[in-house]
Amino acid sequence: MKGRNFKDIQDTVSHWMHGQGLDRSRMHATLVQSMAVYRHLPGKYQQVICDFVLRFYRHKTVFAHPAVKHRDTLLAITASNAALVGAAQQTNCFASVQWIYFCAKDLPVEGDAQNTTTVRLRAKTCLKESRVITPGSNLVVHEFAHILDALLGISGSTAALRDGFDQYMGNLASADDVIADCFTPLEDTPHGIEFTEDADLHTEVEFFAVATEAFFTHPYRLKESYPALYRDFVSIYGLDMADYLG
Repeated sequence: MKGRNFKDIQDTVSHWMHGQGLDRSRMHATLVQSMAVYRHLPGKYQQVICDFVLRFYRHKTVFAHPAVKHRDTLLAITASNAALVGAAQQTNCFASVQWIYFCAKDLPVEGDAQNTTTVRLRAKTCLKESRVITPGSNLVVHEFAHILDALLGISGSTAALRDGFDQYMGNLASADDVIADCFTPLEDTPHGIEFTEDADLHTEVEFFAVATEAFFTHPYRLKESYPALYRDFVSIYGLDMADYLG
């Protein structure tokens, strides 16, 4: 992805973090304005998120397409939504992630995560889904759930995750599940893997990511539909989201 259409914005990151004298108080004020989920969380966890954000960009390189605007806000909401996913686990603020790309219309998908080192995000989607809670949709949460899974091997690792995936696959025909469709189109699969024509992949890996989106954006319905899975997510993420969002 690095090329003539992308610019290293480390100067922007440095100015945002240091030139503006960011501290927990200022970060809190920024997130109250730009992250809807944050406003619903208890004060103690808001402090955890602010501290996570202030450490998140260490040893990371950030690139942005020239058309991407609101970069300071993007930096804040990307780190804070990543904190929802990674703060309760030993991720060291996702230290494995070395490169983050903020994309415009140049990215053929909304976002992706490559191994544990690279995350690409469509900037406009990130801004929209952070400012207003969209049930079932949070791109940053989705991609960092993939990073967490790649680090810790969570998908399919518990009975609730396996049973939830089976239940979800049985519900696909109804199109009325709280969890978004977790298919991976053929063009987005790794090169060298062969599948039958017109096949789409529904995997436990992708299910974990979309179920995590539901946990942080539509938790009460997830709790109703997948109670055992919901309990697993409370343990994984250290938050009982249904208590905060309803």
